Amino acid sequence: MIWRTPVALLLLLAMLAPIPALSCGADHGLRNLTGDPVALNVEPAWSPDGSSIVFVSHTHHDEPGYASVETWICIMDANGENLRKLLRADGASHPSWSPDGNMIIYALGSLGIFATDLAGTAPEMVIEDHSD
Repeated sequence: MIWRTPVALLLLLAMLAPIPALSCGADHGLRNLTGDPVALNVEPAWSPDGSSIVFVSHTHHDEPGYASVETWICIMDANGENLRKLLRADGASHPSWSPDGNMIIYALGSLGIFATDLAGTAPEMVIEDHSD
């Protein structure tokens, strides 16, 4: 069972990678939900029904003479299983769920706010950033 933490503790946990969860089980401690050694997984957000977590994953690829970072919006079950990359969105941050849990909303750099379905196949700008 995953324990929903107070906001201050969630903010602290959101800064850590891999994404930790507090367990109310026999171990009563933190356990990593993600464990990719080449990814920085940040900004987790629980789905409205508590069954899934969306987060940003910055994956580092280091090749001879070339290094790159890909940014993905990812979803996994609340227990850390069934992790999948929803869509590549370099510059994405602050993913969140729609109230009905059918869409993911996220910021994309200075472009604005985007929304996509849970298949990641239909990203659409919903608010354009006019701050320039």
